[in-house]
Amino acid sequence: MATTFIGSTTTVNADAVVTKPASANLINHITMIIPSYTVAVAGNLTVKNGTTAILDISLTVANPGPLIFEDRNALQSDIGNSMEVRLLNGGVTVTQKLNVIGYVTETYQ
Repeated sequence: MATTFIGSTTTVNADAVVTKPASANLINHITMIIPSYTVAVAGNLTVKNGTTAILDISLTVANPGPLIFEDRNALQSDIGNSMEVRLLNGGVTVTQKLNVIGYVTETYQ
């Protein structure tokens, strides 16, 4: 059975981070990420499976729109790993907004 999760954060002059904690026998899946800045900056978005980066992209517009991952295995953690989505700090007066949507599935080992 899958359980949906939604993470959201807004920051000024700091990285915006959404973390789905590790949990035994669970796999975290991310289906959509919505990053934005108040102005166009040389931004960066990363997704980590535990400590390993599995997505690392540059953002050069204020609002790139949603990043949708239709393949259910496109952005997923290993069994029992956390997932972290990080939107790099855009600057002293820049607001970062980060929304993450996904779900968790249980594995039976």
